[in-house]
Amino acid sequence: MRIGLLFTPLGSRTLFTPLALLALIAGASVVLGVPPALAMPPFTLQTVDAPPGGRVGESSSMKVDRQGHPHIAYYDGLNGNLKYAYHDGTSWTIQVADGSLDDVGAFCSLALDALDRPHIAYYDDTNGRLLYATRVGTTWTREIADTSSFDSGWYPSIAIDRAGRPWIASYDHGSGNPRISERLGTGWVGETIDTTTNLSGLFASLALDSLDQPHVAYYDLTDRKLIYATKRLNAARTKLVWAQETADSSADDVGLFASIAVDRFSRVHVAYMDLSSADLRWALRDPTTGSWRHETVHGGPEEVGYDCSLVLDPVGFPNIAYHNGTAGTLVLARQDASGWNLKTVDDSPGVVGLYSSVGTDAQGNIRISYWDGTAYDLKFAWGPSEVAVGVPPPIGRVPRALALSPNPARDGERVRFLAGEPGVGAFELLDVAGRLVARLEAEGGAAEWNMIASDGTRVAPGLYLARAVRADGRRGAGARLIVVR
Repeated sequence: MRIGLLFTPLGSRTLFTPLALLALIAGASVVLGVPPALAMPPFTLQTVDAPPGGRVGESSSMKVDRQGHPHIAYYDGLNGNLKYAYHDGTSWTIQVADGSLDDVGAFCSLALDALDRPHIAYYDDTNGRLLYATRVGTTWTREIADTSSFDSGWYPSIAIDRAGRPWIASYDHGSGNPRISERLGTGWVGETIDTTTNLSGLFASLALDSLDQPHVAYYDLTDRKLIYATKRLNAARTKLVWAQETADSSADDVGLFASIAVDRFSRVHVAYMDLSSADLRWALRDPTTGSWRHETVHGGPEEVGYDCSLVLDPVGFPNIAYHNGTAGTLVLARQDASGWNLKTVDDSPGVVGLYSSVGTDAQGNIRISYWDGTAYDLKFAWGPSEVAVGVPPPIGRVPRALALSPNPARDGERVRFLAGEPGVGAFELLDVAGRLVARLEAEGGAAEWNMIASDGTRVAPGLYLARAVRADGRRGAGARLIVVR
């Protein structure tokens, strides 16, 4: 299945919308009358912004601050404004972040800095350029972030580095290439990420790792595949240059709505849609081997994966919010040691769950902003944590087993350890004779093993015993690990 750039008019405005994508799938139609079923509890649904006669909530982008409060940037399609809403623990406050032009705010992306100040990248449809806004105190300031062509700034993705500087990846519609813009001093410096094809960079998604290294995933419109790019040393090892690799080309058309994250083990996670089969997929890059692992998260007869949004929970497992185009619902996919778990978050009559954006607080509580495509309102879902983060089990509860994934593990894979009990400080690997093979320090009850023993050699295939070690030195739960060729 091939996709073209399809636009939906909004008065004098145009937007490339997920509803247009729905019409591109052969034999598919937008389902507006699916009989409703109760959304799976315990998600609490709330309308954030619903002005009379308005059309608000498209391009919703949400982040959770240090207190666990959500902040949302979104597009006001009736007035052509960029809007911003935040919750203070009691109620929502709504502001116009930019209403200075005839039409601004589409494709907006929000990030919070270390002081929880909002930074928003967005598209200026009036002038065809990338804009940036931030709030200092109670005042919004705005800047032009990129004018590389006559129509730059589509689908921006913003991230804040450790120095508090914004970086923005976006699609330059004028040149047909992905761009990155970085604020240096009082100005912006931009460069093209990829010039290998004529049309590449749609749905560019940016993440900065712990060293502020940029990682970008995007859709290659020419070859219909998912691309990953980062900066690496050139052949002469004199400077960093952009390097690209194919993250997934396993189907005829994959990579739409790319959403990227980097975990504490430097692994790259990407959620995206396989348009050829209308499935939601997830890819994981091993930083040691450079190889990619792919999984279909939600497949089958339903058309799923639209507007997917990825976040890693406090333990490091991916959580993906997305739209089910067949049922017209908002769905959340959560990964744990046993695999993927799917939950319908909102199945209100009509079409809900477009422009979804997911986040978690420090305890793993889920927050999702999204657009109600029937009522034309901005909606929000509050969900509880399913992650044990520093919470002791009830008295008398038997600690859960140590989880190992994958298991069996092939030689060269990285094995993830996840404690099912609190207070675990390390993990130990022993051979069948009881000899210590490796010891891994735990962080947040989790660790990852590269199958290298403590003496620096790669372990042989066979049976190993894994056990958790509590911070006080006592042994915790244990499990068997099988290593195969």
